[in-house]
Amino acid sequence: MRTILLNVALAVTLLLCAGGGNGADCTDSLSVEVDNQAGMNERQVRFAEMREFLWNHWREKKCGNLLFTGVSKEGKTSYSEFKITLIRPSTMVLRVTVVRDRIGHLGKVIPRTDANGAYEAYTIERIITQNPHKDWKTKVIVLGDDQAVPPLKYWLRFKDWEGYPITYF
Repeated sequence: MRTILLNVALAVTLLLCAGGGNGADCTDSLSVEVDNQAGMNERQVRFAEMREFLWNHWREKKCGNLLFTGVSKEGKTSYSEFKITLIRPSTMVLRVTVVRDRIGHLGKVIPRTDANGAYEAYTIERIITQNPHKDWKTKVIVLGDDQAVPPLKYWLRFKDWEGYPITYF
């Protein structure tokens, strides 16, 4: 019985995602790469582009997939996938998975899922604040859906099912 219920739940989820829950297709994606040669201005512009993509899909309740490839100063590559899906008629979820390359025997590159980098967010808010990564206790202003603010000026705050902040993007 449990297997049947899980299969039905999976089928419903796939159908909702395939239709975007509102008739839109689920193939909308954005791929962004930032290497270790990118300057601070270029990084800020690329992250603003990703924030705008995620926010627009979340606000419009549309499925979307953001693939981010980053290269650290040390040359290590990481891949982050942000997948927005509609799991019920008015419930969105953002699933984030991070895969980092590690170097194995004889320099072989081995992609490895980062267990600490996988999470699900059920609320996304646009906020204005100083850099929240430096001080999580800074004062934030939550922006309304109708407020026109360029993505270079706001952060996204991801929250879990119970409404607790997970991270800022």
